Amino acid sequence: MRTTKKPEERKEEIVQTAKRLFVERGYKRTQIKDIVGAVGVAQGLFYYYFKSKEDVMEAVAVEYGTKIFCRIRELVNQDISAIQKLMVIYDFFIDAAQQQKALFLEIQNAGGGEVHEKIILDVGGKLIPYISQIIKEGKKNGELSCEAPDLVSHFCVSGMIQVLNAVPADRKIQFMTDNRKIFIGLFVRILEIKEC
Repeated sequence: MRTTKKPEERKEEIVQTAKRLFVERGYKRTQIKDIVGAVGVAQGLFYYYFKSKEDVMEAVAVEYGTKIFCRIRELVNQDISAIQKLMVIYDFFIDAAQQQKALFLEIQNAGGGEVHEKIILDVGGKLIPYISQIIKEGKKNGELSCEAPDLVSHFCVSGMIQVLNAVPADRKIQFMTDNRKIFIGLFVRILEIKEC
């Protein structure tokens, strides 16, 4: 006999099962019938919550991003300098991707890149205000002399996204690690940091 669950619990169960299958089998090799089979529900119930496999991958990615931004909120509120916050956030993105590398790669490759593109725009849009806040704090405490924090934060985040979009998914983590010093150096120059 099938267990009756609240709609939000059932939807979450589908998302968690899809995430597990995407990591184990890969996004492209996982079919909707695999997800509903593992959950033990009818395919129609899947379509009650999600329009497509891409839609459930977006839900998986949103959950991944939500956890990342909870941590970024904590990092932004640390009692450290603005440049230290920027470096900690940069390193955190690398660490988060390494810790869930299989999921990171599946999100990158999902839906021929369309899902990834939506996610990147969402992540970038959420990250810009945090970077702007850090720059404004740095300017207020005299650490930075940046005249246009909102514009510069948008430029830095968008530029980073564009550079990373040109790197194959399976090389992004290593690319970010290998080029950390270069990216930090660019931030230093763009932000007109008074002292490093």
